Amino acid sequence: CEILLENVSHLLDLHRQKFPRFFFCTDKQILEILLACSNVKYLTDDLQPVFPALSRFHVSIVDTARVMGIINSSGETYQFSSDFDYENLSVVELLARTEREMKNSVRSTILDALRSREYTEPSKWLIRFPVQTVVIAENAHFTQDITDTIHKVTTKPDFTNKFNEIGEFINSCNEFIREFPAKIEQVSTLIGLKIRHRDMLQGLNDLDAVSVDTFEWKRHISHVIKLEKGIEQIYTQIGSFQIPYGYEMLSKMDIGIMTDQEAAAALALASCMNQPEFALCKQMNGQRNVVKAFAESCGLPVFDVYSNCLRNVFAGASAVHSIVRLHEVKELPALFPNFYGLIEARM
Repeated sequence: CEILLENVSHLLDLHRQKFPRFFFCTDKQILEILLACSNVKYLTDDLQPVFPALSRFHVSIVDTARVMGIINSSGETYQFSSDFDYENLSVVELLARTEREMKNSVRSTILDALRSREYTEPSKWLIRFPVQTVVIAENAHFTQDITDTIHKVTTKPDFTNKFNEIGEFINSCNEFIREFPAKIEQVSTLIGLKIRHRDMLQGLNDLDAVSVDTFEWKRHISHVIKLEKGIEQIYTQIGSFQIPYGYEMLSKMDIGIMTDQEAAAALALASCMNQPEFALCKQMNGQRNVVKAFAESCGLPVFDVYSNCLRNVFAGASAVHSIVRLHEVKELPALFPNFYGLIEARM
């Protein structure tokens, strides 16, 4: 029996090496995922230990062995640009292909939402795109719009029209919620973003002089589009830091960074992410999880890891750009500092 358990444990460790998100799973969770993937079209929330927002696959009606996209736990669909047949894939190959197609789909959907922002009515825009893509596209649109407004004048810009546009957008969101009350949880995230935009504008308006390099503007989380080898990529920007957007599919997003204190915390987190070592932080009190809100701004997955899986945390975090929340960990084991030395040696 002990030999059998050792062999199973060894095989599961091999799966972790091939698909690093398994490092955040217990042996039991991996076995459950392997079993669930034997019937892909009936999966429901079974893959959330590795894809926290994924509820099920969007499978072709004509060919039930073909995956067309993924559906998050809010019921929003991301269509894959390249659908694929899963029957001849191993579980690890299926999960790796899903991760790759997910990131491609999230990226292209955000860019589509951004391009259609100017000529689509807000209600139709909110219906057409998942909330995650609308939030990131709206933030990128606002960032570019205000940057252009500042660049166009040599004196302090008049933001009156921008204040009015934000008010009109919030009213449109409220009307949308009245028509589609089931969407209130998702759309409230977008309304929170626009309220923050209004506060940001007020901060700029209170200054004697305004430039795109002023700290009052740069200290807020923004999203920018950059061309890399002819391909548009999204970056999360705060202060002097630019973090590549992770393109993780999200669901049930928290209200984003809302206060100056939270913005300062987000700036500190961005600084940590640009350092070679891992950052450990502890939220002492309060219901708000600023780390999760920051992770969602960066398009990163948030994994909940319990003490029985602690030994694999650093291996997983080394391979997967992510935020890890530790649960039921009363104290960090003595081996943790050794990982810092290992990481420094690899840099």
